[in-house]
Amino acid sequence: MKRFKIMAMAAALAALCFTPASADIYDDVLIQVGGQVYVWGADDSYANAPQVRDVFLVDPASPGTQATDLDPGAEGTPLITGTLNPITDPSTVTADMGLMMSVVSSPSGAGPFFTDTDSDGYLSIMDSFTPFLIDDSTDVTLDPGGIEHSFYVASNCVFDIYAWSSLISTGGTFGSTLTLADISYAIAVDGGSGSITDGVTTISWGANSQDPSGGGGAVNPGGFTNLDNFSTTFAKVMDGGQLTAASLGTIATQSAQITNTYGLIGTYDLSMGTGQIWAQVIYTIYNP
Repeated sequence: MKRFKIMAMAAALAALCFTPASADIYDDVLIQVGGQVYVWGADDSYANAPQVRDVFLVDPASPGTQATDLDPGAEGTPLITGTLNPITDPSTVTADMGLMMSVVSSPSGAGPFFTDTDSDGYLSIMDSFTPFLIDDSTDVTLDPGGIEHSFYVASNCVFDIYAWSSLISTGGTFGSTLTLADISYAIAVDGGSGSITDGVTTISWGANSQDPSGGGGAVNPGGFTNLDNFSTTFAKVMDGGQLTAASLGTIATQSAQITNTYGLIGTYDLSMGTGQIWAQVIYTIYNP
C-alpha cells in the first residue's frame, strides 16, 4: 500500500512537469492609414495663403454623406485663379470683386482696353485703360469670361465634392432685378501642374498629381449651369474616381486644382445702372 502511494505521487509530479504553459504573450502591431483629403487656399479671414484650412477623413462605407471635417469651425476661402491672392470679403470690400468691363465692336480692334492692374477681377481705381475708337455699334459690357476662383485638394483616396449656393444680398438698380438663376456656373478639375504667386510667395502645385475625377468619375455630373441649380441642398459637382496623389511628392505637388467660374447670364447694358448681387457657394468633401 505504501509503495502504491509513492508511485502515485511520482506520476502526479511527472504530469505537472510536462504540462504545456498556459500563459502566452500576444503582442499586436497595427499600422493603418484612412482616407484623407487636404484642402488649401486662404483662411476664413480671406488672408494667409497658402494654408491648409480643412482636413477631411473619408469613409467609403458611408457613401453620399459628408466626410468628417477635423476642424468644422474653420472655413477656408479660395484664391483668384492663377494667383496666390485670396478673394476679398464682399461684406467689407463690397466693390473689390466682380467682373471687368469689356469693349465690343470698336474700330480699334478687340482690345482688351481695360487692364486689371490689381488682379481683383473688377474695374477699380487701381486699374487702367487704353483709349479706343467708337462708332455707332461700339458698346461696353461685363467681361463674358467670368469670375474664376480656385482651391486645391490633395488626397490619398477617392472623394466627391458637393456644393450649396445661397443669395446673400442684392442692391442698386442693377442687382435688385437679379437672382441666383442669373449667375452662370461652371467647374473645372485640373490634375496637371502650375505655379501661383502673390508677388512675394510662390508655390508650385500638381507635379505629382492626377485628375481626381478620372478613373471613372465625372465633373459636374448634374449638368448645372447656374447657381439656382443647387440652392436648396448640397449637390454633387464632382464625382471622384481616383486619388489626387499619383506619385511620391508633397501636399502641394500632389494637389489638383478645382476652378469654379461664375458670370452674368445675359448681357449687361449701361441702362441697367449700378448695384451688385452677392451670392455665396459652400463647397465640401463627401464620402464617395
